[in-house]
Amino acid sequence: MTVRTCVIGVGRMGANHVRCLSEMPEADLLAIADANGERVMELADRFGCRSYANHQAMLIEEKPDAVVIAVPTPAHAEVALDSIARGCHVLVEKPLADSPHHAREIIDAARERGLRLAVGHVERFNPAVRKLREIIDDGALGRVLSISARRVGLPSPHFHETNVVVDLAVHDLDVIRYLLGQPLRVLSSVAGRLTGGPSEDYADMLLLAGSVPCVIQVNWVTPVKIRTLSVVGDAGYAELNYITQTIELYRRQAVESTASYLELVARYGEPERTTIAGGGEEPLKAELKSFFRAIETGDEPGASGEDGLAAVELAEAVLDCARYVHPL
Repeated sequence: MTVRTCVIGVGRMGANHVRCLSEMPEADLLAIADANGERVMELADRFGCRSYANHQAMLIEEKPDAVVIAVPTPAHAEVALDSIARGCHVLVEKPLADSPHHAREIIDAARERGLRLAVGHVERFNPAVRKLREIIDDGALGRVLSISARRVGLPSPHFHETNVVVDLAVHDLDVIRYLLGQPLRVLSSVAGRLTGGPSEDYADMLLLAGSVPCVIQVNWVTPVKIRTLSVVGDAGYAELNYITQTIELYRRQAVESTASYLELVARYGEPERTTIAGGGEEPLKAELKSFFRAIETGDEPGASGEDGLAAVELAEAVLDCARYVHPL
């Protein structure tokens, strides 16, 4: 099955979608739309598709089966609803919408028309994340005791449009739900603005997934890009690096009684360690394949509208309860 596909919004993520779609046999890339006329024409020439300055005109003329939406977050609901009204299956870049209300509108509209709705939570398709879920499910770490995630670095290109919780933390909010298969509850958060932008540029939050405490740190302040997630279990420890797509797995050894602390360190100070490469295809292509498979089978995609709504609701809850050390 080849899916006739268009892309709306060709900024950084939209351009990556265009590149991937042009290389995938599952997709027939018809056209792209963006208000930036020069950029959209340059990309259309490069990837051999048509270009439009107006997404509604493109939907009328091209009549695509599916649309990838990568416009700024405040416009997600409007563009998604336009596309659904034209009978298109839609993949909306994360976050699904700028509010739970708008996210629910998109979900309801797609459901009423019998159309597939996917959300661009691309980290779910990172091969290392998928491998870590296997490790957890297989019991290699034992009972999970805690999870911590760090996603920090310099400002996003979108920092004038959104805040660091909506732009960055939604990744880890979604990944933790995916890894544990548990809903998350926000206990507390601290946020603020340090870099002079219009909204929150750092946040630290504490959540519970069932009985598992989870800590997430995000910011646009740290001068080095870090993307890690660690899981502590009663039988081991795993640290995932999103960038290198690797996992460092440490297994707990059975500790016998020893004569002294120094003997304990000497005997057990070096745990068994394994480096695991995630392997597999580019996460964005895996995400798009999941979307196309859902269109063909009628099943839910790998990251559904309900998954997107849960991430938006959690982001809102983090901001609602945040204590502002550096007031906005």
